[in-house]
Amino acid sequence: MVYRHSWVAGGASIALAFYGLNRLLSPTVEGPQWQLVVLAGLSLGALITWAAVSYRLATIWVIALNAAALFLAAV
Repeated sequence: MVYRHSWVAGGASIALAFYGLNRLLSPTVEGPQWQLVVLAGLSLGALITWAAVSYRLATIWVIALNAAALFLAAV
């Protein structure tokens, strides 16, 4: 029961973040829409975290992997 409420709260927070970003970010003339970029980053972060946790890596390594992927994506 607890996990179900956590998923609902997580989904609601992501929806609220998208609503807030909709007012902040404007659409671009060329290139992909910002919604696709944000969803791709969210999916990549979730995939990296899931894989690292399934290999039972320490929390610091999970954070380091996500930070490295964020750095590579930003550069």
